[in-house]
Amino acid sequence: MDHAAAAGTAVGWLPAVLLGAGSVVEIIAVTMQRWRGEASHFNYGSSFDEAVWSTMGNVVLLVALALTVFLVWSLVRFEGSPAARIAVVVGLLAMEVSGYIGFGMADKGEKAVEATGQVPETVKFGAEGSAKLAHAVGMHGLQLLGLLAIGLAIGSVARRTQIKIMVLAAAGYAAVFGGVAATAYAGRAWTSPTAAMAALIAAGALAVMVAAAATVTRLSPARADVVK
Repeated sequence: MDHAAAAGTAVGWLPAVLLGAGSVVEIIAVTMQRWRGEASHFNYGSSFDEAVWSTMGNVVLLVALALTVFLVWSLVRFEGSPAARIAVVVGLLAMEVSGYIGFGMADKGEKAVEATGQVPETVKFGAEGSAKLAHAVGMHGLQLLGLLAIGLAIGSVARRTQIKIMVLAAAGYAAVFGGVAATAYAGRAWTSPTAAMAALIAAGALAVMVAAAATVTRLSPARADVVK
């Protein structure tokens, strides 16, 4: 390993530790509060609850910083396959957008607490927009696309075919995420999107399923033997 690679690996540990430790702290805080029978978010019921909520907010900022570093790194220097790079970049971009949605949720939650003195059961955009669903869809794209990238690599698929399948999956996922987020910000329930958004979500979901089916098909031993 040359000095530049060694330095890059060493520097990479910092955002990795921030991301890993921050995620663990966040999970522990939410789990602990629920175990105590307390709201995990927007809770100012006691000095301890307020400290937990404040810690969660600060930790999220560190996690967002780590994700940004990884995104830039993936764009500038990525050592995996092109298909894996597409999966990582699209997944991280979605997480960044999801983080933006999360900050919007936090702002609305804080305002609801100030107005009512009560922790809201759920945060909505407009009348019925599901902020939580939009946030969740954006958070989990990296896992979905990452699994497909691993499957394509295991299946010994030709590089050009890997790229085509991953582009299809990434575009499909982006369509679903965009449709769900747009529906939420329009203040509509996720079960009643506009016709255009419903078509976009359906087309995106179909594209992801086709890409997943193509990946699974290429995982079969018989197929792998043919490729080899």
